[in-house]
Amino acid sequence: MVVLKNNLLTNKMKLPIYLILYIFPLITFCQVDYNDEETFRDKMDVTIEELLSTCTGNQRVGISSFNKIQEFWEFSSCYKTNKIISIMYYSNQTKFEELYVIQNDKLIYAKESEIGIPINSFDVITWNCQYYFNNEKLYTHISLGHGKTESENWNPESIIDTFQNRLIELEKIKK
Repeated sequence: MVVLKNNLLTNKMKLPIYLILYIFPLITFCQVDYNDEETFRDKMDVTIEELLSTCTGNQRVGISSFNKIQEFWEFSSCYKTNKIISIMYYSNQTKFEELYVIQNDKLIYAKESEIGIPINSFDVITWNCQYYFNNEKLYTHISLGHGKTESENWNPESIIDTFQNRLIELEKIKK
């Protein structure tokens, strides 16, 4: 009887030892990249907040209809190389917003938001995606809600083309 109890204890001990030796290292290994991206996003969020708070003095406002819909633009600059571009428009009961943060003439952050508000309803459907850039390349992105990021055809790199097109439109507004 004593031997059986010892075997039971041994079998009970195998599971925690197995978890410690095999499962926990795998979990830790899988989180390394996530933590690097999270740390990068956290540091960038501080930089972005600083730019958003300091680049509000030289704000210019405009309206465009380049995309067959009225778009409301806000453009701010500070220190000649830092800029913030904000664009907002409505279509099909949805409010769309785009935000671009440029530091030292390089895109460092972009955000797209969609807020669906059906007529005669309190239901709100939201989606946003934040894009973080490092050395002019998309480093990481994070999305929240139901939107285009759920599509198999969605390409996060497409925000770069959208940004380039917005710069062209901005130059047309400035003229």
